[in-house]
Amino acid sequence: MHKSVPVSVFIPFLLATSTVAQAATIALSNTAPAYSPSTVKTSVYNKTYQETGAVDGDYFAWSTIGKWYNISYCIDEAKTDCPVDATQWARVTPPWVSSTSTDKALKFVPQKLASNGSGIQYILPLPFVLNARYRVSLRLGTTPGNANAVQVAMMGKTSWDYAAMARTFDIPANKSYVDVVMHGVYTGSGGGAVQADARTLRLFPQKAGLPIYVDNVKVEIMNADPLNPGSDVSAATSTVPLLMDPKMFGLHVNELGSHNAWPALSQELFRLWGTDRSYWFSIQPTNDPDPSHWNWTQLAYRVNSFKSHNPNGSIIYTLGQTPSWASSNPNQTGCAYGTGVCAPPVNDADFKAYVKATAQRYLGKIQYYEIWNEPGWAGFFTGSPAKLASMTAVAKHALKAADPSDTYKLRLLAPALSALWMDQYLRAGAGANLDIFNVHQYISPVTIEADVPAAMANAKLMMQAYGLKLPIWNTETGASCGDYGVLCPANYVPSDSVLRGVQPRSLAVQWANSVSNVGYFFMEGWGPTWEGLVQRADPNINCANTAPDYCTPYMPLQPMGTGFAKAAAWLKNGKLSSAYKMSNADIYIFKFTTSAGAKRYLVWTTAASAQTVTAPYAWAGKTVTDTAGGVTTLGSYTAAFTLKPNEPLLISP
Repeated sequence: MHKSVPVSVFIPFLLATSTVAQAATIALSNTAPAYSPSTVKTSVYNKTYQETGAVDGDYFAWSTIGKWYNISYCIDEAKTDCPVDATQWARVTPPWVSSTSTDKALKFVPQKLASNGSGIQYILPLPFVLNARYRVSLRLGTTPGNANAVQVAMMGKTSWDYAAMARTFDIPANKSYVDVVMHGVYTGSGGGAVQADARTLRLFPQKAGLPIYVDNVKVEIMNADPLNPGSDVSAATSTVPLLMDPKMFGLHVNELGSHNAWPALSQELFRLWGTDRSYWFSIQPTNDPDPSHWNWTQLAYRVNSFKSHNPNGSIIYTLGQTPSWASSNPNQTGCAYGTGVCAPPVNDADFKAYVKATAQRYLGKIQYYEIWNEPGWAGFFTGSPAKLASMTAVAKHALKAADPSDTYKLRLLAPALSALWMDQYLRAGAGANLDIFNVHQYISPVTIEADVPAAMANAKLMMQAYGLKLPIWNTETGASCGDYGVLCPANYVPSDSVLRGVQPRSLAVQWANSVSNVGYFFMEGWGPTWEGLVQRADPNINCANTAPDYCTPYMPLQPMGTGFAKAAAWLKNGKLSSAYKMSNADIYIFKFTTSAGAKRYLVWTTAASAQTVTAPYAWAGKTVTDTAGGVTTLGSYTAAFTLKPNEPLLISP
């Protein structure tokens, strides 16, 4: 924690900085720009299939796992690039027009279904812009009397596991075609930068051997608020003003047990996942139905540690990781935590007993339960979305049985899933048993303001597609330049001021996008040391069996941890009244009131260089506070001050 620096130190510094930042002074806007999300900016792609000759730009792909064949002109007369039977695709007269009509549609007959990247798919390479919102419309048909369904997805060409948005559309047996529309924000594949030529629109038929007809494909980019491209989507938490829930300040303490240190970060929520070894297979290693005989040691240690420091704080326990005796495939290899543990349980009764016993034992201590961790990845879960949906119902019933009067308000979180999986999971009816919608959104310090709104817009759009209005939680996040987030520029080394600004920026943008819980995963670091909120404790010290706080001191905060604590001091229990990006500058403005009703303004720039700015007279700005705790007193309401790149400042009347 940093004490306020005397005003005399800061005024000369700020004035000196402003003289070299830029010649012009920018007046901060007091009003948000107007956006019309229904307005189409540009038609990116508009295709009917009445043309003759080659199909320029259209192609199919037939794949086996790990191998791709691009079939660029398979409905051209030459058919020279088709490694499979060319009768599977053609440009033909569709069933919904007269046989004498000149109207054509694209026909393909998949002989395999898409699963883990295999199967015949319709793949359309499109120049999707990262984090832009799109409207996709097309006609899907089949032969009369045959019902079918097609999953439409915006995704990277070489990644099955990740999709920006996906939606499955039914073609009823009594109709030859349906016209469908899907909205989504293109977020690319998970992890790393996505190349432009890898951006695709894909169609995955749900039945093999039946023809699918495709026509009137149209992709349009929408006019959307860059801070919240899904702001037009109704959600239970989307009303303004939004309360900054204390649970926004959530953490994972993955190394708790090798140390007892508890950093002073004002954290209000603790998620039990990672290296805590409190999985189902650890708790119930044998088929013993008596919970009093189970091994609760590790789970109890972590629950009690958190509650000793945060008696009123909340805990999320992530259910899952099947014991071998209960596993539907005890010999399953490739599991992250041991053979067989990633397979679903063979008997629902065993899973229900585990959930009920855990909930009963920790009534009043654990309120939130998450269905598995990232089950879309086979290393954690090898079952189907439909199986996971049925397990969700089982877990919901178990929680109800543990607390029939709802005295302790036990709540069930959705698993964090890719769009392909989430679409199938909700399609199987899981939404009826969920209390909270859940995402895992990692961020880059460079692109927070684009990454977060895009992901949350897709979450809202997915809920809207299935008629759900649920709170949105981001239970696992981290600031990263590696596999967990969008890549940073080469040799990226953020400054301390940038690192201090990461958490205020991230939490504020998520706040504006209706998120009410955020759980930081890299508290103790994971890759580069700057990812951590605290300096790592000595890994050679094992103090799991000693009294709390006697083994190691509180871990000192790193710059990003200082920013986390500052964000808590500034924002916790605040009410957001407005959030926007200025239309003429890379400047973000958040207006809110504190729990005491005082007006505050959070401002920062993502520009590459410092910006000299003035606040509106209506703000009555008196002091400017930076993320290190430095305070500058303004000589007048409209006195100029400097925004450093990516470091928020708090303006107070």
